[in-house]
Amino acid sequence: MRQITLPSGRATSQLGLGCGPLHGGLLAGASGRLLDAAFEAGIRHFDVAPPYGLGLAEGVVGGHFADRLDEITLATKAGIARPRRPLLMSNVRHLVKPVLGRLPGWSAAAQQVRDTAAPSGNFDPDSVRRSFADSLLRLGADKVDIFLLHEIEAASLTPQLAELLNELLRNGLTDAIGVGTTRDEAVKIATAYPNLAAVQQYRWNVFESPLPADPGGLVITHGAIGPALEEMAARFAADPDAGARWSAAANADLADTRVLADVLLAAALAENRTGLMLFYSHNPDRIRRAVEVSGNAKLIDAGAALSRAIRHEQNFHHA
Repeated sequence: MRQITLPSGRATSQLGLGCGPLHGGLLAGASGRLLDAAFEAGIRHFDVAPPYGLGLAEGVVGGHFADRLDEITLATKAGIARPRRPLLMSNVRHLVKPVLGRLPGWSAAAQQVRDTAAPSGNFDPDSVRRSFADSLLRLGADKVDIFLLHEIEAASLTPQLAELLNELLRNGLTDAIGVGTTRDEAVKIATAYPNLAAVQQYRWNVFESPLPADPGGLVITHGAIGPALEEMAARFAADPDAGARWSAAANADLADTRVLADVLLAAALAENRTGLMLFYSHNPDRIRRAVEVSGNAKLIDAGAALSRAIRHEQNFHHA
């Protein structure tokens, strides 16, 4: 797998695992198998946050890699609170989802519960300091490679918060500060506080505008497959010829959803060759397949060709 360089100079895998689906409790075994599949396949970057896995993901990752933290790179975040009673919530979810998950409106209701249990926008310096200390404790780490402000808006980055973040850098508790937010907000923050946006994490897929040629720091992208599959289905429905055009451009059968998912992933890897691309799955085989895609030059070229074809039709130009 292609290696990229973090702001600290450390090397890590271009493909990182988003750890949102990792749960403890009754699901700890399944989470461990996902982490094993990722590590054995060559993934070395793991992205966590306090609310991930209903509050348990950081502990799952830290416990699983307790004896080899020096072999991986870690990013965690602050800004969205850890859910209350995470172990109870995780176990209840595991027990009731197979039944309730089939009911109309379940997904929306479950998301509302998660949002209520883990409110966002906690960017006062004391809250961020406590969140960061708690994350290190759960990870069992002395420091993290990247610390991100989770879904922050530029107006929330006050001089007091900036001072705290600079303090974390000076004390060697993190090697890089950044933002995990929308692309527009990331650009605003990077303009106002360049040293506090050395890492910019936001969504990118083939329907987004091109990444900047010189982002001024490390770019981490996510959302390459799921959102793009939904958009692709809508485009195919509105324009039945689009599938044939884009399949020809990529020299791949995009009517096959498995092929399409591979090409979408490859497109994100091709677009962000010097940065990180986050991916997640509940399926160990799909994680292994993602790593195979990352090392397949033919698929990477197909992904780049698909991006160019869509970009041409949407009249996007490099920023």
